[in-house]
Amino acid sequence: MKKAIVLSAFCLILVLFLASAVSAAAGITIDDIKLGDNRQERSVPEAQEVEKQHVRTPGVPLAVTNSGTVNLINVQLKVKQPVVYRTAYDFEIHFDNTDIEVLSYTVPLGNDNVLTVGETANVVVSAEVVADLDAVNANLDEAAQKIAVLEVTAAQELAPDITAIDTADLSMQAENKLNIENIEVCISSEECDANINDGDSFRDVKPGDQVDIEVKAKNKFSDNRNSRVDINNVIVRLDIDEQDIDESLDEDLDDLSPRDEDTVKFDIDIDENADGNANVIIEVEGETEFGAHMGERIDFDLDVNRESHEIKIKSASVNPSAVSCGSADSVTVRVEAQNIGSNNENEVSFKLSSERLGITEQFIRNIELDEDDRISRSFTFTVPRSLRAGVYALLVESFYDQDQFSDSKDVTLTVPDCGNEDFGSDFEDQQEDRTRDDEEDTQDEDEQKDRPVVVIQQPPQPPVVTQPPVVSAQPQPAPRKTTSGNSGVIVGVLVGLIVLLLIVGIILVVAIATKKPRY
Repeated sequence: MKKAIVLSAFCLILVLFLASAVSAAAGITIDDIKLGDNRQERSVPEAQEVEKQHVRTPGVPLAVTNSGTVNLINVQLKVKQPVVYRTAYDFEIHFDNTDIEVLSYTVPLGNDNVLTVGETANVVVSAEVVADLDAVNANLDEAAQKIAVLEVTAAQELAPDITAIDTADLSMQAENKLNIENIEVCISSEECDANINDGDSFRDVKPGDQVDIEVKAKNKFSDNRNSRVDINNVIVRLDIDEQDIDESLDEDLDDLSPRDEDTVKFDIDIDENADGNANVIIEVEGETEFGAHMGERIDFDLDVNRESHEIKIKSASVNPSAVSCGSADSVTVRVEAQNIGSNNENEVSFKLSSERLGITEQFIRNIELDEDDRISRSFTFTVPRSLRAGVYALLVESFYDQDQFSDSKDVTLTVPDCGNEDFGSDFEDQQEDRTRDDEEDTQDEDEQKDRPVVVIQQPPQPPVVTQPPVVSAQPQPAPRKTTSGNSGVIVGVLVGLIVLLLIVGIILVVAIATKKPRY
């Protein structure tokens, strides 16, 4: 009985010793290895230069370590078949610049070809960057792609039949040449930010706003003869996943040639109940003509702010928008507004004004408007007949708490030209014309006063001999008796008396002058 117990204990100890010896021997390790990076040039099969058709990554050392407790010999490294990555091209994986294809590679060892406990042997690994190697993963993040699994094996020095095995992933990364060149975001085509980057936040968006998002995609391959690569089937996607803004849009672009770019625009209506941040995801992706998947993704936020008090004018219109010629038309301005603030309002006001039309203040006051509610109101006025032809601006404004400004919108009224230059001159324009004419007249008078007077003397003219007209004999009508005949006689008598008095006066003067004096 005692002999049986002792024999059983001895066998158990032997089994444990052999098991520990075997487990200690399985001690060889290799780590995962990555070739290339996001700047790694890739092969171009149609390049004119041969070396550009087969671009190889720089070599990367792979550490093979004896992690066990016994020495190892016959260390072999190989690519485990089949190659994981699906490709139409050959990676041509090299160990220490040797193209191993499907063969095993014997790792060079020192110390009489023995890898001692704790020792590491390095093998330089490189490979060809195939033309169809994807540049991005499913999330459009630039990433290395797993192309193969490496396997290392070794035998114990003292027990060659016992083998240690380990595996590691071999991955490769290459350049991504399809990028989002620019994102521009505009609110209602006015306030814009033309340089949105990943992680940015676009502020001051309000409920009910229209947001325009313009995305520009670019093929960044060079157009020289050794790196010309087209990118096909380019698509741009926009996704907003928010409770009050749920949009998912996509647009197809044309194929992009090297250095070519194209733009797509999305119009997003912000829900009137939106409040808080809305995450926007922009994606651009496509494939090269050789099948490599490329693209980019950018996330940014729309910061939707709901003010405490805000009466937004949604629309304003004029009816009729153009008045009739020479008539005193009645015009209605209709305004529609919404309380997009976070408070209920009970003193909302609207104001209509137009300086040129002589409308200084028309108010509609004391309106109750709860949060998110809409309302419409109308103003009416009469256009004077004397209004001059043209386009007249009217300003509609909204207020809360009676006189606290909130929003405004411009509308226009057209007065047609009815073909009469003087028609339609309003009082102000007539006054301006009169003032302008008076100033011009005064200026002309002043200029004439200051201007020197020039007298132009005519040269003497030769005497003119008048020939009596030739009168043809024609029967004369009988004279008429008129009341003016007596007046002619009286005038003749008076003339005769005057002549007689002149003759008498002359005779007297001569007589006195010739009379001799007496001595």
